[in-house]
Amino acid sequence: MLHATMNPPNDDATQDPSNPRGFQWDNVSRIAARTRDTVLGVLTLAGHATRRVHALARTIDRDGRQVVADAAALWASIQIASRRAEATWQATPRIARLLREVARVAAIYQLHHLKVGFFAESRQVELTTALHHREGARIRAFCEEMGGGLLKVGQLLSARADLLPEAWVQELASLQDRVPPADLAEVMALLKAEVPDFDSLFSEFDEAPVAAASLAQVHRAHLADGRVVAVKIQRPGIDRVIAQDQRALAVVADIFGGVMPGFDAGPFLREVAVSLGEELDFRAEAVMGSRFRAAFGDSVAIPLVVGPTTERVLVMDFIEALRLPDFLASAVDSDRDTILADLARTIAAGMLVHGLVHGDPHPGNFLVIPANETSSPRLVMLDFGAALVLTETERRAYVELLPALFSRNEAIVAHLLTELGFTAPDPAAPAAFALAIASSLVPQDLASIDPRAELERGLALAKLYPGLVVPTHFVRISRALAAVSGVFMQYRPDLNLGALLMQVLVKASAPR
Repeated sequence: MLHATMNPPNDDATQDPSNPRGFQWDNVSRIAARTRDTVLGVLTLAGHATRRVHALARTIDRDGRQVVADAAALWASIQIASRRAEATWQATPRIARLLREVARVAAIYQLHHLKVGFFAESRQVELTTALHHREGARIRAFCEEMGGGLLKVGQLLSARADLLPEAWVQELASLQDRVPPADLAEVMALLKAEVPDFDSLFSEFDEAPVAAASLAQVHRAHLADGRVVAVKIQRPGIDRVIAQDQRALAVVADIFGGVMPGFDAGPFLREVAVSLGEELDFRAEAVMGSRFRAAFGDSVAIPLVVGPTTERVLVMDFIEALRLPDFLASAVDSDRDTILADLARTIAAGMLVHGLVHGDPHPGNFLVIPANETSSPRLVMLDFGAALVLTETERRAYVELLPALFSRNEAIVAHLLTELGFTAPDPAAPAAFALAIASSLVPQDLASIDPRAELERGLALAKLYPGLVVPTHFVRISRALAAVSGVFMQYRPDLNLGALLMQVLVKASAPR
């Protein structure tokens, strides 16, 4: 075992050849501190240096001299990357800030992994929990400060209770619809420019927003006829910010494979970048909302567009309801299970029956109308800016794919995945990977699931199929299902999701 302290090498001619630069390794904490400061300014570090930190962690039990040599090489690569980063930092400060934050988080967690190995297990848990709380708060503040697309990424992460530490999820949950509002004067200037007859259209307009999110904020108002409406207004200047964030996410997507070898998160990040641009056109969102209303009728409450719609302003009916997280936190078990069953059924039926994918089903985009004497609690669905319409061919392929996966019919799975646009250097890889994970697609008992174990299993399987490329619609669907699964992992309702899905499949398979 490598001891925490080692003597520095001699500077004479007999210097140890395994440490040619005379690198001094005092202890794990010291190299963490020395490395971290430089990490903050490195744009390429996330794809290279953290991979070497991974290697140091794996080889901590090896011969001490070799570990020192590895550390020296890591230090040298950081210095080179720092010099190369300077020009990029000056040219694109927003992109550079994101990348250095990615590098900082990756380095801190990997170096923390090195450090805690020297402590007892109870102390490891204590230190790791404290780190989660510090980093969760810092990432939430970072997303709030940066705004734009990075705030949207934070919202998506807030629904991933199945993957992220609880402290992160709790911190990021405040990003769902409770972020700082935009400057009121700028918002009103934009609104009046988009709606020239503002003064005659509205009899009342509440200046304090009822919700503020990454791309827009919502104000309550009254039309001249007294109708209560929700006015969704795009954040002023957000289009320029999103353009920068799209480039930043593209860069992060390119380097992400270096952070986690064998698992390419690039397609997911690139898809998020694309969808951010789509969400800036409220006219398209209004059309998509109408399609969802037509598909679901009265089973799910969806606001009706009732006023002028422009690219940056959307006027809808105001629905008095509770935020989904607030409802679930206080609901009795039966009402909680009813709403979560409706949520699962709505997402599944949208995709398989109607060919409609919500695209951004984080908890902030769902409300609940509480139960009364005559009705059960009712789900409300909002925000269709990232929604996707499947072609009929794609919808039917997904309907046929699920039973083929459950029955492990490899020939049909391979055919359907090819039809859906999956590719890989090995033609058999998509079907093999899909069959490998099929056993956990429809859990019968949510309480028995170990989300982190399932993640580790999925990552291990992904490494067996390098070069696997998935189509954009599958990435959007996966993103939506991941957000919903995070809610289910957090609240663990007493539901038979397998039976629920089979009911949806029967309806989806009926002749249209």
